[in-house]
Amino acid sequence: MLKFLYASLVTMTNNFNYLDWAELTGLIKNPPQASSFSLKEIKARCAVIAAHDATDKTKQTVMLHNNFTLLRLDLDDSPFDIAAIKDLLDQVDIKSYIVHTTASHMQDGCSHRYRIYIELVAALSFDIWSLLEKYLCHFFSADDCSTRPQQIMYLPSLFPGVIYDSYISEGNALQVNGSLLLEQAVTFNNILMTDYAPVVEVKKKKVLPQYCESLIAGQVSIIDLVNQSYTWDYVLAQYGYKQQGRSYLPPESKSKMAGVHLLKGNDGQLRYYSHHASDPCATGKCLDIFEFIVVREFNGDAKRAVKALSSAFPEHNKHNLKLYLNDQQQKQIQVVMGDLK
Repeated sequence: MLKFLYASLVTMTNNFNYLDWAELTGLIKNPPQASSFSLKEIKARCAVIAAHDATDKTKQTVMLHNNFTLLRLDLDDSPFDIAAIKDLLDQVDIKSYIVHTTASHMQDGCSHRYRIYIELVAALSFDIWSLLEKYLCHFFSADDCSTRPQQIMYLPSLFPGVIYDSYISEGNALQVNGSLLLEQAVTFNNILMTDYAPVVEVKKKKVLPQYCESLIAGQVSIIDLVNQSYTWDYVLAQYGYKQQGRSYLPPESKSKMAGVHLLKGNDGQLRYYSHHASDPCATGKCLDIFEFIVVREFNGDAKRAVKALSSAFPEHNKHNLKLYLNDQQQKQIQVVMGDLK
């Protein structure tokens, strides 16, 4: 069984130990309970794990050893929840993995923060390991720090106020040779400079603000109607997308590798996520059907989209208009009555 370099404290420089997959999953299921420290102090007291079984964590030692036993990902401020992460891993046929939140997950203004570990059947050379890590970082819009061979990852620790969550998939470990992941990583590496933007550029793209309809009591949400009435297969076909397996190729793409994914979140709703630099819907967030149409058809103007799309639901639009006019009439009556007093 493969093992991974382990240190009980991040400051350790020698006398390292090793964990196997079973021991790692045990630590994820039952993290140690920390006292009430600051986040900085918590990290200083956390155990760490590496992606190799070298004798220490220095880059020189790790590269000379050249035996990588774990794939891992660092997701900070991620647009995905755990359900969407599971969906993405399933799309590249990864069956044995761990997902857990970090100490700063949803803390002090931070959003979703996760660590992912992927079990391997056999150790990898740096060249193959690096190829897979770079593709996975792109695939998950993850921090590229996990592509550094000497990079360590903090294991979880519980403390007062922490929001901890984890998921462990107990399928077969990843056999890299002949895998879908390796095939996609090689393809991605070949077309990296033609159509795909680096993850850092995707994150800088403008994110659509959440649009809230001003609904009167009893009115029906046009946004909800759009999301409930259309399917992704229909909508994507209307805009010229080509399906490749469970992924889609946007009409603007000049590559032959589909980088659009439909991800199911914790609420059960499918949302659109794109890695293509040429895709106007690659906003760095997951889009529902309404938000997708807003970008494609209305240049990001959600208010105009609601007004225009309401005509597709004449009965509901008539109902909403009637309630609106009644509300305006009541407000006018109240003004007149106030003036008479």
